[in-house]
Amino acid sequence: GDFEVHSDGVERTVSVGVLDISEDFVFVKGEGDTTDSVTTLRLASGINGFNGLIVHIINRNAYTITLNHGTGNMYFSAGSNKALAQYQGVTLAYSETGNAWIEV
Repeated sequence: GDFEVHSDGVERTVSVGVLDISEDFVFVKGEGDTTDSVTTLRLASGINGFNGLIVHIINRNAYTITLNHGTGNMYFSAGSNKALAQYQGVTLAYSETGNAWIEV
């Protein structure tokens, strides 16, 4: 399948530390509508990724979502976890070489 670019965004729920994506704009939500953390960003089943693929992750909920640096496959410029409070977001690019998502 193809990764959807220029999407209107879709809400995705964290499941046991994993956030599955198939669109370029993702509205993240904690499991059970509460504060949560993401260790791994994963392309949804059947979606083909490519080097330089860009995704925007935005938290529209009142609960903080923490994206973990270096624990799974995400790396942030500050070298530490990235906490997204309500209406905050981050942009990541996929690196095939490192099999990782890197903050841009």
